[in-house]
Amino acid sequence: MAEEFPGARLGIKIAILMLLLDGNRPTFVARLFSIGRMSLTRWVHRLNRQGVAGVVEKSRPSRPTQLTSGLRPELLADLQCSPEQHGLPRAAWDGATLAVLLRRRYGVSLKIRQAQNLLHRLGYRLTRAGYPYLQAKAEDAEKFRRRLKKLRHLGPRDVLVFEDKTGFSKHPRLSRLWTPCGQRARIPTRNEHRQRLNVFGWVAPLLGRHGMMHLAKRNTRAFLALLRRLRHSLRGKTIHLYVDRAP
Repeated sequence: MAEEFPGARLGIKIAILMLLLDGNRPTFVARLFSIGRMSLTRWVHRLNRQGVAGVVEKSRPSRPTQLTSGLRPELLADLQCSPEQHGLPRAAWDGATLAVLLRRRYGVSLKIRQAQNLLHRLGYRLTRAGYPYLQAKAEDAEKFRRRLKKLRHLGPRDVLVFEDKTGFSKHPRLSRLWTPCGQRARIPTRNEHRQRLNVFGWVAPLLGRHGMMHLAKRNTRAFLALLRRLRHSLRGKTIHLYVDRAP
């Protein structure tokens, strides 16, 4: 029988069963061939029920897929869009995000690992992203300023100012993203990758003016320094300052 089937798998299985017939302990045989005791037990029971024919493993059909071939082109078109366009709070596709999309849009329930395997079958691979460098466009800023002018009419001495602060590493770690084969993901970034950056900034959109300060810490002293700079920059104006929930 071992000579009728290609490969060594069936021959090894027959050798294991012959060792058991010769009186060797199952624990010794399982350790010798690095197999589990449960697998060994199933082989013996099947051999006792079916005879010699039970040695040969029969192919078992897998569960039919819930995602039919007709839905795959539509799914590929969805993957060309950002998850945010489908109401998902992610910037790039991954197994968990795809599983949620399949459940909501197609009524198909998959686990995260199955969704990752589906991405592989659709031609996606995990690749490390790169950086393209962006430049602000002056015409877009001017268009935004004109739009804000229509929103609210203030007095000649009044000025509307928005303030916010942030802190981030200049060299964030790049993760791997699911992308089609042969393509590389690109992450927009500035060319500053040396240290952490703490920024306090303000913008007066109706005046077309703005300011920014780089400070060592984000604390009360830094915020007061920004207010002094703001008062100096907008001398003679009544400032209506909007901030978020700064402590």
